Amino acid sequence: MEKKKKVIIMLSIALIMQIIIPLITILPETKLTVFSDAANPTHWDLSSTVKADYNTTTNTLTISGTGNMPDYVVDTETQTNTNPYMLYVWETTKKIEIKEGITGIGDCAFYGFKNIEEIIIPNGVTRIGSKAFGYCLLVNKIIVSKSATNIDTSSDNASFLWTGASVVQSGGSTKIYCTSNSPIKSWAEAATISDGTQSFEPYSVTTDDTAPVVTISKDITTPTNGPQVTITINMQDNGVGLGAYCISNSANPPTDFSSSEKLELNNQQQQKVISTSQNMTKYIHVYDAVGNLTTQVIEVNNIDREGPDANVSYSTTAPTNQTVIATITANEQMQEVSGWTLSNDKKSMTKSYSENEQESVTIKDIAGNTKSVSVSVNNIDKVTPDANVSYSTTAPTNQNVTATITANEEMQTVSGWTLSNDKKSMTKTYSANTNGNESVTVNDLAGNTKTVTVSIINIDKTEPAASVSYSTEAPTNQTVIATITASEEMQAVSGWTLSNDKKSMTKTYSANTNESVEVKDIAGNSATVTVSITNIDKTNPIANVSYSTQAQTNQNVTATITANEEIQAVSGWTLSNDKKSMTKTYSANTNENVEVKDIAGNSVTVTVSITNIDKTPTQQKGDVNGDGNIDIKDIMAINLHRLGKKTLTESSYNVADVTGDGQVDIRDIMKINLYRLGKISTL
Repeated sequence: MEKKKKVIIMLSIALIMQIIIPLITILPETKLTVFSDAANPTHWDLSSTVKADYNTTTNTLTISGTGNMPDYVVDTETQTNTNPYMLYVWETTKKIEIKEGITGIGDCAFYGFKNIEEIIIPNGVTRIGSKAFGYCLLVNKIIVSKSATNIDTSSDNASFLWTGASVVQSGGSTKIYCTSNSPIKSWAEAATISDGTQSFEPYSVTTDDTAPVVTISKDITTPTNGPQVTITINMQDNGVGLGAYCISNSANPPTDFSSSEKLELNNQQQQKVISTSQNMTKYIHVYDAVGNLTTQVIEVNNIDREGPDANVSYSTTAPTNQTVIATITANEQMQEVSGWTLSNDKKSMTKSYSENEQESVTIKDIAGNTKSVSVSVNNIDKVTPDANVSYSTTAPTNQNVTATITANEEMQTVSGWTLSNDKKSMTKTYSANTNGNESVTVNDLAGNTKTVTVSIINIDKTEPAASVSYSTEAPTNQTVIATITASEEMQAVSGWTLSNDKKSMTKTYSANTNESVEVKDIAGNSATVTVSITNIDKTNPIANVSYSTQAQTNQNVTATITANEEIQAVSGWTLSNDKKSMTKTYSANTNENVEVKDIAGNSVTVTVSITNIDKTPTQQKGDVNGDGNIDIKDIMAINLHRLGKKTLTESSYNVADVTGDGQVDIRDIMKINLYRLGKISTL
């Protein structure tokens, strides 16, 4: 058994020597192996944008900056590398870390770093130069980003030439992490190291094409006006592990990842907690170790410290006697307010008002911010309008009359009426009386109504009925008063006197006339009446006297007065039927003046002179009064004498004593009466 172990050890040593001896041949001892402790810098400016730093604690050489590293060469004669840091750290460096921002690794950049164990090539590197990691024999882990596409895989100039040879010789292999489409994958899988008797595969390749899983949560997801929102970002990669992340304002990952937070390799889960006091939109870009990228938006939009922007509208702003619905509309969701009905989307709420009201409503958004909104309902009007009717004239007129309805507020249009510009009055013209039979319903703008009655009774287009009368129609020598009488009130006419009730007027005429008078009623309607006066006569009548006889007679004589016109009756005279003559019988001579008046009252005096009556002859017995007749008159004359009332003349006494006894007494009366009655034939 002991012998077997010794054989294995000897074979292993022989194998190692077969590998190392060729390497020593390739890398003979030169000044590259000389490490000068006296000059031990830790920082080098490789270009204006690329620098190298060495950490003596972790033995890590870090390349940072932006852009490509310079290309370097190895002098094949002197085996001298031209990079500035080689002389100082080639032997002690255990880890090479290329920072985000570097886009290219130069040729021979780390050629001959014999003790490197780990190489990290981040996302963003698009080129790995020839022999960049040549003869880094102890490397056991290489992580190559998917972006490293320009990798020299030729057998002589391979970027990773013989990398991991020592690891393989000691029984292991270099682990390469990359994506399935990385150029290094096929090269690493095909690479072998031979000890002359057998070949070894120096690389173990692990591919990962799955991007990290990023989940984002917030401690507050509802609207809030609190101080801040805390965001928890969980990053997880179940493949090769997380690589780096960056939080930026752009959805595109930055080209310079120098400010990114680097994650530990093979760390498959990482949590990042950030807080914000303002709404924001940012993006987190998370790479796994080989450069697979996940980008997630970090959005905080629930921080709200401003009151809602709200306005009030109304179902109607016109005057109304109905309920008015006020609607408060906001630009965001609101909380409920007592007395108001919140809409389904919570962005508006309504309330019904049956009376005018002004109130301040405090609304809250979901975050709790408040705003006061003034609700002013002032268009509800349930009061009946105060309306009255006036007329263009209330006096009688034969013209059209305009009725005006005036209200204390604006009105709606009524058919047939003309509404004024201010809507507080309306007019209608009538050509005939309404006689109080027209009712007009007035609506104010709110819809309240009032009924008013239009009563027009002063339109009169009928001519007045007028007639003329006179103080007398008989002939007169006085003035005559003409009276015009109408069925209604009249206007004054020049020269005429209007009565108090205006239904008649008078005018006095002193001469006959025939004139037309235009009579107007109060409404202005006119009628023409004719005033005709023909009975005024101021001319004295012509009269003369004639007699029944002018010869001497013992009989009575009749006088006749004849005029040229009708005359009035005179006492004692008998007027003829045609009134143009009159007669009187005289029994004794006379001489008298008789005033003769015509019908008009004009007079003339005529003298009646009768001188031809002679009744002297013997007086007959019993004819006491001498009138030629024996009758009751004679008896009465005797009786008056007997009683001492009247004394008979001598001649009368003689004819009264019919008994012949010389006495005039009752016996004479009785005898005359018997004769008068025909009882006796002679006295």
